[in-house]
Amino acid sequence: MSSGGLEDDIQLVHEFLDVSFEDIKPLVSVNGFAVFISAIKTKVKDINALKDQLVLQEVNHEHKENVLTKKINFLEQQLQSSNNQAEESRNLISVLRNENESLKTNLENQNKRFDALTTENQSLRRANSELQEQSKIASEQLSIAKDQIEALQNENSHLGEQVQSAHQALSDIEERKKQHMFASSSSRVKEEILVQEKSALVSDLASLQSDHSKVCEKLEVSSRQVQDLEKKLAGLAQQNTELNEKIQLFEQKRSNYSSDGNISKILETDPTSIKELEEEVETQKRLTALWESKSSELQSEVAALQEKLTSQQSLYNNVTEELNNNKQQLLISENSLRELQEKYDSVVSELQVVKENKNTSVSAGVGLFSPLAQKLSAVQNPEFSFTKVYSDNMKLQQKVSSLKLQLDRLTNKFSSFCEQVKQRIPVVKQQRSEIVRNNIYMNFLSESLETSNNNLTKVQAELLSTKMRQEACYLQLTASRTQCSDLSREVICLMAELDHLNETKSRNVPATVQVALDEYAQNPSTASETLVNKELANFSSIKEAVSKTLELREKVRALECDVEIQKQTVQYQISNAVKENSNTLSEQIKNLESELNSSKIKNESLLNERNLLKEMLATSRSSILSHNSSAGNIDDKMKSIDESTRELEKNYEVYRNEMTAIQESLSKRNQDLLSEMEAIRKELENSKYQQQLSTDRLTNANNDVEAFKKEAKELRSINQNLQDIISRQDQRASKFAEELLHVNSLAERLKGELNASKGEKDLRKRTQERLISENDKLLAERERLMSLVSDLQTFLNQQQLSDAARKVKFESEKESLSLSLQKLKESNEKMSNDLHSLQKSLEKSGIEYSSRIKTLMLEKQSLSEDNRKLLDNQQMMEIKLQELNGVIELEKQRFSTLEAKFTQQKNTSYSEREALLESSLSDLQSKHTSLESQYNYSLRNIEQLQAASKLAEEMVERVKTEYDEYRLQTSESLEKNHLKITSLEQRIVILQDEIASSSLRCENITKDSETRVALLLEENKHLNNELSSHRNAEKQHLEKENDYKQQLLLVTEDLRKTREDYEKELLRHADARSTLQKLREDYTKALEQVEDLNKEIALKAGINESQPFPISEKEDPLRQEVYVLKKQNAMLLTQLQSSNLNFAEITSPSPDLDSVMKLGLSDLQNHVKRISKEMEIISCQRQLLFLENKKLKRTVESSNRVIADLQRGITEKDVSSTSESVGERSNYLNMVALLNESNKSLRENLERNEEVITELREKIETLKTDLANFRLNKEQLESQLQTEKAAVKKLENSNEEYKRHNQEILLSLNSSTSTSSDASRLKNELVSKENLIEELNQEIGHLKSELETVKSKSEDLENERAQNQSKIEQLELKNTKLAAAWRTKYEQVVNKSLEKHNQIRQQLSQKTSELEAKVAECHQLNEQLNKPSATPTATTQSEPSTVSLEEFNSTKEELSSTQRKLSEIMDILNTTKEELEKVRQNSNKSEGTSKDTEIPNEEEMERKKVMQQEVLRLRSRIAKELQKNELLRKQNQVLQDQVKALQETVVSSEEAESASVHADTKDLENLKKTEEMLSVTFQVIFNESISDFSTSTADFTTFVQKEWEKRREILQKDVEEQVAQSHQKQLDNIRKELEMRNKLKLSMLEKNLARVRAELEQSKKKDSPAILSLEASKNTDSNKSNSEVPAAQVKEKKLIAKTHSVDTNSPPKRSSSDAGMDVSNDVKKAK
Repeated sequence: MSSGGLEDDIQLVHEFLDVSFEDIKPLVSVNGFAVFISAIKTKVKDINALKDQLVLQEVNHEHKENVLTKKINFLEQQLQSSNNQAEESRNLISVLRNENESLKTNLENQNKRFDALTTENQSLRRANSELQEQSKIASEQLSIAKDQIEALQNENSHLGEQVQSAHQALSDIEERKKQHMFASSSSRVKEEILVQEKSALVSDLASLQSDHSKVCEKLEVSSRQVQDLEKKLAGLAQQNTELNEKIQLFEQKRSNYSSDGNISKILETDPTSIKELEEEVETQKRLTALWESKSSELQSEVAALQEKLTSQQSLYNNVTEELNNNKQQLLISENSLRELQEKYDSVVSELQVVKENKNTSVSAGVGLFSPLAQKLSAVQNPEFSFTKVYSDNMKLQQKVSSLKLQLDRLTNKFSSFCEQVKQRIPVVKQQRSEIVRNNIYMNFLSESLETSNNNLTKVQAELLSTKMRQEACYLQLTASRTQCSDLSREVICLMAELDHLNETKSRNVPATVQVALDEYAQNPSTASETLVNKELANFSSIKEAVSKTLELREKVRALECDVEIQKQTVQYQISNAVKENSNTLSEQIKNLESELNSSKIKNESLLNERNLLKEMLATSRSSILSHNSSAGNIDDKMKSIDESTRELEKNYEVYRNEMTAIQESLSKRNQDLLSEMEAIRKELENSKYQQQLSTDRLTNANNDVEAFKKEAKELRSINQNLQDIISRQDQRASKFAEELLHVNSLAERLKGELNASKGEKDLRKRTQERLISENDKLLAERERLMSLVSDLQTFLNQQQLSDAARKVKFESEKESLSLSLQKLKESNEKMSNDLHSLQKSLEKSGIEYSSRIKTLMLEKQSLSEDNRKLLDNQQMMEIKLQELNGVIELEKQRFSTLEAKFTQQKNTSYSEREALLESSLSDLQSKHTSLESQYNYSLRNIEQLQAASKLAEEMVERVKTEYDEYRLQTSESLEKNHLKITSLEQRIVILQDEIASSSLRCENITKDSETRVALLLEENKHLNNELSSHRNAEKQHLEKENDYKQQLLLVTEDLRKTREDYEKELLRHADARSTLQKLREDYTKALEQVEDLNKEIALKAGINESQPFPISEKEDPLRQEVYVLKKQNAMLLTQLQSSNLNFAEITSPSPDLDSVMKLGLSDLQNHVKRISKEMEIISCQRQLLFLENKKLKRTVESSNRVIADLQRGITEKDVSSTSESVGERSNYLNMVALLNESNKSLRENLERNEEVITELREKIETLKTDLANFRLNKEQLESQLQTEKAAVKKLENSNEEYKRHNQEILLSLNSSTSTSSDASRLKNELVSKENLIEELNQEIGHLKSELETVKSKSEDLENERAQNQSKIEQLELKNTKLAAAWRTKYEQVVNKSLEKHNQIRQQLSQKTSELEAKVAECHQLNEQLNKPSATPTATTQSEPSTVSLEEFNSTKEELSSTQRKLSEIMDILNTTKEELEKVRQNSNKSEGTSKDTEIPNEEEMERKKVMQQEVLRLRSRIAKELQKNELLRKQNQVLQDQVKALQETVVSSEEAESASVHADTKDLENLKKTEEMLSVTFQVIFNESISDFSTSTADFTTFVQKEWEKRREILQKDVEEQVAQSHQKQLDNIRKELEMRNKLKLSMLEKNLARVRAELEQSKKKDSPAILSLEASKNTDSNKSNSEVPAAQVKEKKLIAKTHSVDTNSPPKRSSSDAGMDVSNDVKKAK
């Protein structure tokens, strides 16, 4: 063997195994060294090849990882998009299914309607055909009769002119009669058609109004939703602000902790916590964005609804215009009917005349048939006979009568037919309207079907494309599987080659080969290479082997590149099909990653093999050296080499088994992939089957649609006639919209006028006295006028008596003056003509005057009625003002609640709110002034009316004076012209007859007018019926609205349930947090106990070095506590997992399917969008909860880690030194100082909050005083209103009396006689009166216009009142719901507090048990140390400092203050009782006065009745007040019971506090005893050790005693601090609970007092009506609900503040746990 080869071999071994040359050279002399070198060379080659492969694999792996990450991101995006598309397609399919179902139902209904219409049409056609046949028969009979009549007329043409004239007259009359009948029937039909159209229009108006109301309701609902969303947004904004504040606090704390050097390590923020906070912020941002989007959508819906409102208003205007036109047409038709009736009357009169003439002619004709006439006719015309003529004539008359009967029958049939048609006209109209609606709906359905067909075609195309993609993906998967199988085969081949190579190792290598390898190892030169090549026949040269390995590497790389290219192409093709098969691809990716991991594992296994070989070499080298040292036998060396080779074979077998296991795992994964692919194929087949079913359904639906289209075409042909009507209705609707705009403007004006009407109240006081004085004056004038009227009546009676006497004288003188009358006839005729003309003119003027007087009287009556209405409106306005005052009081109470809510805000907010209140008060004052101005304006109008009435009375007086003058003149003229009057009386009688005829005519006219009035009354009845029908429809709408409200309540209940689930989960999280806090406290306690044990162990280690003794594990209480903590952590984890499962099982609220099915496509889409948004919101909330769960899990895991560290620390701290405990103590003291500082800051915050609460209470008291002042003012105003009402009633009575008096005067004036001399004067007076009447008419028109405006304003105000009432009801519902929610939360908090008390008690019991266990351990230690105990040294025993009880005294003071408040409340109740007694006394006095004021006059009987009624009302009110007083007594008793219960609870709480104090003192005493026992035991042990060491030195004893005293003092201080802290915590908890209970009870008492005061104030209002009392009671109930809600809210805010304080205390506890971790780490370092 050459030296170069050996050097090369040695160098190879040195490079490969990192072995020095000196260690390798002794191995050269061994025989198997060459074989070993050849094996190493082959192994080197394999390792180098594997290195290259590993490098390539790592590069490819990195490249694949990058590609895969990109693809995964791309696939995730596509998955999200595909999921979204799938959800959209599912939603579309569900919507289409719902639409198909709705279409089917609608089609069934339409088929039923169509069948009914067809049956009705067939019946109508049958009736028409029958009528046509009857008309044809009648026409044929008429034609036959006409032919017969014409033949008879031709035969009897020679009868004479008289018969012909009679027949012609009869025929004309009959034709006229027929025409009149037809005209009347047609006019009636037209009238009925117009009436029906009118009714249809009224019904359309009602439907439009109902739609308008529905739209208004929708607007209100949307506005409420917007308000709710705004509130939610405000809540979210508050949450965001709170989060920002928390983040700021966290950063501040972090900065503070970072400033400290020792604690900076403890509070290092984890990146995971920051990420979680960022995720929470992002989710909350998403929530805010969702709420904002929801609010914007609702606003858009509100805008759309407003647009619909405008359109409907325009429709309403158009309908009103058409109604006006129809009214005009009806008036025209009525006029035409009157004309026709007049014509009919004239024709009837003519018929009667003709019949009379006919009877005379018939009688004359009958005279011809006498025997003489027959003889004369026979002599004159022997061929002509009168008998034939008579018989023929009689036959003709019979035929005419039969024809008349037939005509009557036909007319009856025609009238019956017309009545049937009239009856069926509304049905046909309804059918037409339904047909129009059905056509519109069919058009809508056709459009929706077209859209659905388009969507289905798109979906089908997408399904086909996805199928193709799935097939392509399947092919690619098969190709990839084949590639994987090929690769697995290659791996198997490589493994087989490795096995072959490993087997060749055990064979013997020739010596020449070994020498060559050694030389190559020592000197890797060309010569050594040639030697190796000669010896190794497998390879021609080493370079060729290297080149072959490089070629193989290049081939592998090329193959890998090809594989990567193929994979990229396959993946590019797969990316197109990933939308539907994303799950399978993700699993494949996971499998690839697992394969990469397996390859990594293989590489690691190869590296392990290399390490094994190195170790084998080391062992072989050591064995060779040992053999060389002991004996140089070659056989022993060979044996060692054989053993090493066997070990290598064993390791190789292990490696081979591992590879087989990996291959089996890969095969299992492939099988799993195949099974998943089969499942995917099955799902695809199911989807195909469902798709086929959907296509079949679609084909059926298309067929149905074609049938519907055919029917729709038929219906469209019918609807063409009705489209004109629809266009008119659209125009009317546009006009309605314009009118609505005008109405809104008027409403705004009315609001201003309402504000002005409040000022009228003050002016009424001033005008009351003036009106009373004027009434007195008017009564005096009335008496004077009555006296004048009586004088006139006496004068007229006397005149009538004188006239009667004169008539007797005139009759006696008639005979004497008859001759003179004959002479004066000619002159009298002229005078009579003149008088006749004058009388006619006077009659006309008198009729006109009387008519105008009647119109004036009617207008006065109308004005009086309008005045009454105005007074009623004023009363209503006063009632509304009272209601508004009540609403103002409610708002003030709400304001007080809002002030209580915002206690944590700054004082600037309260000043701003006070400014707002002042501004609102100024607005109210301005409104009050405007109402006063309006009241002044109405009083001015009343004064103007009174002035007009005075003018009319003055005119009447003037007329009376003129009448007196005229009477005197007429008496003189009568005395002078006495003779002339006697001659003219006869003519006067004639004139009287004519006047009677004219009066008859007037009576006929009045009858006509009465008939017209009757018709108008009938129309009014008809309209009233329509109004009743409209009211019924409104009731139905209200019922529907109630149904909708019930549905909404159900939906809200579902939402409430979901919210309750959400709150329950939050409570679970709170429970988990509380348990975590408990665990932290237990952990801190465990740490303290560990420190104590460390100290004890240190002492024992110092004492018992000479005599150690074993301690059993069972005696360690710490280990038991650690075991308990582990169990608690496990329970927490299970609770969190169960909460997650329960959270996943939460279901969304199930909407009502019936209401959803009734919706259309657009409504369904909006509904689905809303639901999706709500689900997104819920998902965000779920994410927040999941993040909180993660945090809790992490805390639990950290606690588990801490427990593990504890367990290690317990084992390690037996050996640790005392120096480490000192460092831990210093850290613990620092932490305690930090906790004390945080507690101080929290106490300062509490004091600030209490100051703010006191300020708010003072403001509330001021507001209460203001409310009392407002109520007093309100009572004064009500009393003034009642006095004004009484005055107005008196005025109305006086006005009615004046009206009666005026009517009597006018009648007397009309009844008085007149002559020709005063006609001119009367004409002039009439002209002047007509002018006055015109002026009065103008004023009346102005007043009417003003009345109409006031009425419209009052209606608008009533609408606003209804809207406000609805809003108030909604708010009350919300308040009740919130109150229920807050009550449940409060109960939960109370239960938690009770649980905490129980836990604290359990902890105390645990502490006592632990102390007892420690005492037992001490006894055991004493027993084990059975050595003589020396005299214990005297140790100073420091007594524990007692805990200060200042806080306990403060709680007692607070309880005393609450008792004082209760005493004040009882005083207030006593005062209320005294006020009630006063009210009773006043009521009794009022009854006595009412009995004394009875007057027995007949004229005042009516007043008595009124007073009796008022007395009855007062008695009923007094009875009600007595009932209320009884209720108040009961409530007072309940309050007293509550006060007693409070006192008892206070006493019990004091006793509990004293018991807790005693328990704490007992604990302290027990601790002292245990400390003394421990000190005694340790002193015994120490003294024993000191006695042992006393022989050596005396200084050692003194040193040990000093150290022992120091440590004992430190222990006592620690124990005292711990006890004081626990005692303070217990006192704080007790004090907080007592404060909460006392505040709750005080709030309840304040509520009851407010309710009692309100009821007392209502009882004081005696003169107010019963309605106001009922409404006041309702307001008090609403005040209860509103007052309960803020109180509950205040309570919860206080509880939340306390929980925040606890949360702020929690971070230092975490720091203690972190301190424990640092301690454990320090222990490890020290070890």
